[in-house]
Amino acid sequence: MPLTELYVVRHGLAASERQDPERRLTSEGRAQVERAASVLEAAQIEVGVIYHSGKPRAQETAEVFAAALKPAEGVRWRAGLNPGDPVEDIIPDLDLDENEKVMLVGHLPHVERLLAHVLSGKSDPTLVRFSEASIAALMRVEEGWHLRWMLDPTLVES
Repeated sequence: MPLTELYVVRHGLAASERQDPERRLTSEGRAQVERAASVLEAAQIEVGVIYHSGKPRAQETAEVFAAALKPAEGVRWRAGLNPGDPVEDIIPDLDLDENEKVMLVGHLPHVERLLAHVLSGKSDPTLVRFSEASIAALMRVEEGWHLRWMLDPTLVES
């Protein structure tokens, strides 16, 4: 059976709202994302499209990954990836075509609830923890979604 892959990513470290009302990535946040993206690039991970929430920190994170992974369909805004969005709204869209490889870049607590729901059917954010710029790689098989691996960029040397 051909693989269908889903990569769920939390944006890198963002400035506080007081420092930057737009909450863009800090230089440390950009470095986190660049480390994570370089691991995926070295592993020759391919994605067809990268979706983000539209918030600057998520869009910047998506763009860093896109520079490394060069998705054929580029980077796009997608509804349903904001912090408080219900994960149930995005679940039907995860019925991906065979060989489709998609990256979703979002926020806490949404990414934790999404991953928990996809894997267990429950939106319990205590099942999985995402630090900034972390990635969860899922693979769809006949029985459903399975977690292949997770990467925390703090484990990657600069």
